[in-house]
Formats: sequence, C-alpha cells, structure tokens
Amino acid sequence: MSRYWLMVQLAMAALFAVMAVIMAVVLLSYAIYIDADPRMARDLPFLTQVAAWFVATGLVFGAGSWSQWRGHWSRWLLWIPELAVLLALVGMIRSMRVVD
Repeated sequence: MSRYWLMVQLAMAALFAVMAVIMAVVLLSYAIYIDADPRMARDLPFLTQVAAWFVATGLVFGAGSWSQWRGHWSRWLLWIPELAVLLALVGMIRSMRVVD
C-alpha cells in the first residue's frame, strides 16, 4: 500500500510543479502586458495567489513523497497539510467570481 501511496504523492508533486511553472509563464506574460488592459492589473493579485498555492502544494507533496520514500516518521503526519492545502485550493477555485 505504501508504494502505491508514494506513486500518488509523486504524481501529485509533479502535477503541481508543472502547474506552478505554467502559472509562472502566465504571470510573466501578465507582467509584460500589464498596461494593455485594466483588467490585467486587477487579475494579477489573484493569479499570484494561485501560483503561490501551486508552489506550496507541490512542496508539501514533495516533502510527503520524500518522507514516504525514506520511511521517515513524519510520513503519516504529512497527510494533514496535504489534505488542508488541497481543500484550500479547491475552496479558492470554487469561490472564483466571473468578472465582466
């Protein structure tokens, strides 16, 4: 069972690392073209927050997969922040409003 959980954690860490890189590219394009549209300046703080959540989630899942792989005592303890970060990310995405 622990080997399967390790694969899930590694897959989640890779997913969130890739999403953080994608958000970094989006933030870079927003920073370059910030004066093109007033909405871009308004959306930039939210996109920065989303990028920070992806980085934090990737780091938490990376630490969880490291502790699972090494058999560290904290491998069971790291489920709590993993679930908390995932639930916070889901809550943040669900609370997004459509801006006209």
